[in-house]
Amino acid sequence: MTNNRPRQWLCWLPWAEYIYNTSFHTAVKETPSKLVYGGDTPPASLHSYEAANVHVATVAPEALAERTEFLEDVRFQLEQAQVKTKKMYDQGHHVLSFQAHI
Repeated sequence: MTNNRPRQWLCWLPWAEYIYNTSFHTAVKETPSKLVYGGDTPPASLHSYEAANVHVATVAPEALAERTEFLEDVRFQLEQAQVKTKKMYDQGHHVLSFQAHI
């Protein structure tokens, strides 16, 4: 993500952290947020930007649209990283079975 926005990564870091913490992780079968905080209460959700839903003049539509685009990009990058990691694991993973000899 820093390659796409090299001068802005610091302001986007909390959003990337939010996406990471609210994404399902197959290794632990849960989101990091739920593992840390427990309970059935999901973390606060973010509403996607739709121009027709903005009724406040002080809300910058460009900023909301940029945020939505960034969040989608981060989620996509995380999914791609999971796919790559699984592929690498599957290439080196071999199922072993043992038989007891008496």
